[in-house]
Amino acid sequence: MASTATNPKWRKKVNITYEEYFNPPWFIPHKGIVKIAKELEKELGKEKAHQIVSRCADELATSNMSAREGPPKEIMEAWRKLIEPTSPIFAHALETEFIDDTPHTVKMRVKECLWAESFREMGAADIGFLWECKTDYAAATAFHPKLKLWRDKTLMQGDDCCEFCWTWEEDDK
Repeated sequence: MASTATNPKWRKKVNITYEEYFNPPWFIPHKGIVKIAKELEKELGKEKAHQIVSRCADELATSNMSAREGPPKEIMEAWRKLIEPTSPIFAHALETEFIDDTPHTVKMRVKECLWAESFREMGAADIGFLWECKTDYAAATAFHPKLKLWRDKTLMQGDDCCEFCWTWEEDDK
């Protein structure tokens, strides 16, 4: 299937090693994940298949995040740096803007996303949501249990953007 990606930066070539090619990061969408998920749907039904895909994706997201210790300000600064799309993959796959950044809150809008484009092009936005988007909640909690994500829109689900709001949840006393 030829890509119909609209953003020209999504067509730029990327140099990766053979090792990276054969062992890509879990968040790189590929037809294999979609194929396996579709086969699971046929065998187990959509609901059970999606539970399995979701559980696996959450476990991968959690294992890739290392828990942080420290005061809220340091945790939020570390989170902000982590979600800044500076790596070549993220810088070319996302169009983002930070719309609020305080010691206890980070809000970000994603205006374009190659993950959403790719899974939607494969007719698998539902699987892409489980594999890519839903895992953001598990990643935030794994980073720090008091870091909470709120999001009600995703490009993967057909919205005009993704809007993220991460907040530091204080203990009620």
